[in-house]
Amino acid sequence: MKRTLAQSLVLILLGSAASASQFYCKVNSIQALSASGTLTENDMTKVDKDLLGTLSYDEDTGFLNVGSIRWQLKTIQAGTAENSLLATRMIYGPARAVMQTLRIETFSTNAFLFTWDGEVWTGTCIEK
Repeated sequence: MKRTLAQSLVLILLGSAASASQFYCKVNSIQALSASGTLTENDMTKVDKDLLGTLSYDEDTGFLNVGSIRWQLKTIQAGTAENSLLATRMIYGPARAVMQTLRIETFSTNAFLFTWDGEVWTGTCIEK
């Protein structure tokens, strides 16, 4: 049976949507870039970790949930057995731009790294 282009695209989209994952992550460390150029824990990062100790990411929708905050990132590389999941978001303000980057090592232990505005968050995720 021959398929039309539209039918083939629907099958591709349905197949890719079915493979998307949701990740639930525990934050083990939050560090900020210090004036000396090193990553350090400070009073603000301690408060962030206490208040925002978990995050979740939906690979299909791109929603990153941190506490009551929801950001929409763009998945630029799907997580596989060979590659990390990579997602990013650019925020353009009147004075500066801020980039958010999420990396989940789906090929090994589901360790994650989330960077934004001079902070680096690390921990581990479970995939559902």
